[in-house]
Amino acid sequence: MRSFDLASGELRDRLVAAVVRGDKTATTSLRVSYDVDDEPLPTPGLYRLLDRHDETIGVVEVTDVEIRRLGDVDDTVAHAEGEGYPDVAAWRRSHEEFWHSAGDVAAARTRVGGDQLDDDALVVVEWFRWRPELLATDRLLLRPLVPDDADAFAAMNADPAVMEHFTTGPLDRAASDAMLERHRERYAAAGFGLSAVQRHDDDTLLGFTGLNRHRWYPDDVEIGWRLVRHAWGRGYATEAARAWIRRAFGLLELPRLISITVPANERSVAVMRRLGFTLLKHDRQEDLDVVVYARDRTADAA
Repeated sequence: MRSFDLASGELRDRLVAAVVRGDKTATTSLRVSYDVDDEPLPTPGLYRLLDRHDETIGVVEVTDVEIRRLGDVDDTVAHAEGEGYPDVAAWRRSHEEFWHSAGDVAAARTRVGGDQLDDDALVVVEWFRWRPELLATDRLLLRPLVPDDADAFAAMNADPAVMEHFTTGPLDRAASDAMLERHRERYAAAGFGLSAVQRHDDDTLLGFTGLNRHRWYPDDVEIGWRLVRHAWGRGYATEAARAWIRRAFGLLELPRLISITVPANERSVAVMRRLGFTLLKHDRQEDLDVVVYARDRTADAA
């Protein structure tokens, strides 16, 4: 998935915060700067939103891309930039100063000559919206489960190898469908939950990961994962869980996450340790021996 870059350094973090709040829904740049940098123009679609450390915060959807004369930019664009401009005149003064300081104007003059900031100068206006229900990594899109996932979800849940360490064992279709709908409802109610793990390259559903309040430990939020067998051993679980950890300790500001499994599930325990979780306790729940791993928000980044 392409990245959506907004300035750099502390300015980027301020702009990202405005995007997340919903205050910023547009951004503008000089049209000629794309030619100078040999970059293609942006197109509508999903983009990873990056902070100043180039860590993915979440996903924005670019809904439209316009080419306008600088003289045709209006108050609507100025206000949508979300940076407190009272009108387009203030917006223009600020952007001209920024484009000069960033070297965009000088580069444009070298490339095409002349003053690029008269009313006929072309600007690219990107309109976008924050998609809080989506997370993304280099290889994966994490999105809410939908009814169309039912077939692949059921096939995964019916696989004895996948379900070896779960108390239910393999699920029949009715039980799998009920689980999918239950977690869809929980996600809608809480604003987080279990999300589908979808591979960018071919849109294949690989399983799920995400956050959940387990009935055994309702005061904590659990992170968990379940992947189809052919996706094992490729780092997908770790990659997807890291995205949810960043969301949990970042935007959600959760103080701690736990992860639960049985001692025999060595694959999951290995993932927990790679993610910076440490053993909290051995426990017994519903006649089952379990291990509970935990990671505090204050721990180093995954």
